[in-house]
Amino acid sequence: MNFLKAKLGVVFRRGSVSHINELRNMHHTGGKVEVIINSSGLGSKTLGGVEDQDMTPIRGQIVLVENESPSMYNISGTDDGAEEVSYVMTRAAGGGTVLGGSYQKGNWDPNPDPNITERIIKRCVALRPNMVDGKGEDAIKVIRSSVGLRPYRKSGVRVEADLGICGDGILVVHNYGHAGWGYQGSYGCAERVLELVTNFTQSKIEPKQLRSRL
Repeated sequence: MNFLKAKLGVVFRRGSVSHINELRNMHHTGGKVEVIINSSGLGSKTLGGVEDQDMTPIRGQIVLVENESPSMYNISGTDDGAEEVSYVMTRAAGGGTVLGGSYQKGNWDPNPDPNITERIIKRCVALRPNMVDGKGEDAIKVIRSSVGLRPYRKSGVRVEADLGICGDGILVVHNYGHAGWGYQGSYGCAERVLELVTNFTQSKIEPKQLRSRL
């Protein structure tokens, strides 16, 4: 990974920003920023200059256990309510099995709910009793319960160019709002971002004309 970063000239710089305009002065060389990629996820709701009110979390709670399942399983909707789902995914490279889950729109709570944990285990053991050799829920070896807030956008994922938000001819490419499918869609979205950036950097026309072209 370090070799790849060096080969591609990647430099990571950690910092905090409250407004997207602050990124104009954060290039590691101290030079002028020409392109900014906004992949701030749920942060796009409060990031100054963006403040996308279509952003809301979808709260997902999972339980990571030591037990392994010989097959993956996924079902949407359960008897425990529309906001709870069931899935069993043993990690291919080891590290336990993920039991899920929940799908709660608008819920910002980052703390695991023990009642949801209990229901997840109960459902998954009923669906995959071979995980515990038929010994029941007490045979589940919990590593931890975790919560993730998926960055959902009510009007759909946003992958687009924006030449007005920072001014001075700086291109901002937004790439956020993928909810729970960010991993699956990452390659295709990255290709689209690259296309937008390439069109900008290779173009010799004025920014106002470029806006319609992008």
